[in-house]
Amino acid sequence: MSFVKRAGLSLLARRGRTLILLALFAVICTLVLGGFLVQRAAESAAEGAKQRVGTEATLQWDMEKAFAKGGFGGTLPDNARLGSAAADRLGRSELVTSHNYTLESGTVPVSAKPVAGVAPPAGLPAEMREDRMLPLLGVRDSTRLRDFRDGHFTLLSGRGIGAEDRDRDAVLVEERFAATNALSVGSRVTLGSAEGKNPREFEVVGVYRDPARSPETWAAPQMEPGNKLIVPLDAIGRLDPSERLDGGMRINEATYLLRDPSTLDRFRKQAEAAGLDLDVFKLDVNDKQYRQLVGPIQNVAAFATGTVWLVGLAGAAVIGLLIALWTRERRRELGVLLAVGERRWRLVAQQIVEVSVVAVLALGAAAAAAQAIAPGVADALVSREVADVPPPVPQQPGRATTEQAPAVAPIDRLNIDLRTRDLRNVALVGLAIVLATVVVPTGRIVRMQPRAILTKGE
Repeated sequence: MSFVKRAGLSLLARRGRTLILLALFAVICTLVLGGFLVQRAAESAAEGAKQRVGTEATLQWDMEKAFAKGGFGGTLPDNARLGSAAADRLGRSELVTSHNYTLESGTVPVSAKPVAGVAPPAGLPAEMREDRMLPLLGVRDSTRLRDFRDGHFTLLSGRGIGAEDRDRDAVLVEERFAATNALSVGSRVTLGSAEGKNPREFEVVGVYRDPARSPETWAAPQMEPGNKLIVPLDAIGRLDPSERLDGGMRINEATYLLRDPSTLDRFRKQAEAAGLDLDVFKLDVNDKQYRQLVGPIQNVAAFATGTVWLVGLAGAAVIGLLIALWTRERRRELGVLLAVGERRWRLVAQQIVEVSVVAVLALGAAAAAAQAIAPGVADALVSREVADVPPPVPQQPGRATTEQAPAVAPIDRLNIDLRTRDLRNVALVGLAIVLATVVVPTGRIVRMQPRAILTKGE
């Protein structure tokens, strides 16, 4: 008789044991499959988070290291000056999705007056009373400024400053400055350098709002948030040629949005290849957003991985024990079959077929059960992890630094999707359990001679 047919008859004859084994296998497969589903969903969500926020790297001169070495006697050496040309070379890396750089400077308005919330007090020296210096920020792309990106600054009309404005004299003004000087999109305003030289006419391309309040007491125009003007970086060079450096412009810092947080080491090497001395410049990485997003799901993924291993090993042990006991009870059957000439490998194969049939049926039931149960379990696990995340500390408008990042809500839901790969992984786990639990106990018996099996006793 075919050992496959004999396996089928054995399963029918031992219905009770078959149902017990089926239920046990179904529970194990459901837990293992659910673990795989949650684990893969967490990995997918983490990958999506990388694409959503990336990691911001900020490159700037390392002032602390310079002062620790005794400073530079009040002057900066050439290698301590960061230029836009080198920053652009690094910005073209395949690891970078976008980049920006800034330069803080000053300007004296020729055809406009500063915003003054409070009149200067009596007795103030004339040079302070007549101070007209305004803060001027040169950028490559204003939309990449943290204050705009985080929603602290709001563009009210027009547009921001972009890379296409490099050769244009364009300016983005705050609404208080626009109201004081009756400016709107398309208006013209003449600005000069910090020394009041090289006056140039700038076109207002946009008006933005800074929620920071004006000082309640008199302050210099540079301290008034409404006086902050944003222009293309190269426009500062046209006002003050001394700011030019190596065919580009001097900059205070450059920021790069990396596609993947794990590529930081490669990015450092590319920075050195671009001619940037990382002993002089520091490369700060801010992956706070990424950690906020993926922190809870990484914990859930770790829990799911542990569940897969624990259930797999415990299930193999329990099933192995049951099959070993049931195989021991079938010693006489195996001994008789060997005595009538049945080959040993066919007896082992029969046991494998019996358990495999049960495992396949259990896998089918587990596929339906895991797909129904896993989403609820995943949401409950993620919700518990999210509840343990401390609330973000509010960030002051206009005070974004390299250590700060916009508060983002952590990922609190996982998309569970059953795929063929998941069933294949569980099938491989089941196959390993079948082979481990059947071959060992059955093999120990069939290695014996038929007479020894039949006479040794139950």
